[in-house]
Amino acid sequence: MRTTTVGELAASIAHEVNQPLAAIVTNGNACLRWLSAKPPNLHEAKSALERIVRDANRAAEVIARIRTFLERGSRQRIDVDVNQVVSDVIAMVQSEFRSKAVSLIRPPAD
Repeated sequence: MRTTTVGELAASIAHEVNQPLAAIVTNGNACLRWLSAKPPNLHEAKSALERIVRDANRAAEVIARIRTFLERGSRQRIDVDVNQVVSDVIAMVQSEFRSKAVSLIRPPAD
């Protein structure tokens, strides 16, 4: 059972990282087209670059969370905002839930 759970989690994480990477490629290609146009559409190219930066940061955040979670060396006790952890996990698996037609109802935080 644990192997299945880890496999499902890995697939979900891969999906969460793949989404911003796919968006980066799409926006990068669009930016190249807009810059190659005669005359170049600098406004659209700039917008695409802003989306690339946003999506790259999103992917980096997912990877940073995973790295923090998996670090074995730091075994210090720290205060954790459980509501934030729940929100982060929901954000990471939300698209997987949608693809499987799963609804998550979260009660308001105390």
